[in-house]
Amino acid sequence: MLRAVAEAGDDLDAVLFAIGDHAAQLFEAPYGLIYLGEGDRIALWQSSRSKTYRDNAETSALAEVLRDRRVLRFDDQSTLGDEYAQSREAAIRLGLKSAVYVPLPTSGPPLGIKRVQARRRAVHR
Repeated sequence: MLRAVAEAGDDLDAVLFAIGDHAAQLFEAPYGLIYLGEGDRIALWQSSRSKTYRDNAETSALAEVLRDRRVLRFDDQSTLGDEYAQSREAAIRLGLKSAVYVPLPTSGPPLGIKRVQARRRAVHR
């Protein structure tokens, strides 16, 4: 993260994209994502250089990590229960399997989390 800040300076978007890139490389994932809670919305920076917004739903693993500041890890998101219904449905729709949600440490309110996912592997019979 220090390298990303040093290279990007005071350009927050560039820093967050760089962190997503490095997280994806570290976990050998197709992409890394950075989420920041902004009231009722979550801003998303994806390592593919896209930035979007989504609602902060209570049945999302993101909402729990932002609220409780704890790491969540799922080996297969398609098997999640109703408490993570939004995360389960998104994983099924996008063909994603595993995920790690990590809160970024701050001294004040939670500023964000990063998530790295691995896609489902094709099964050959």
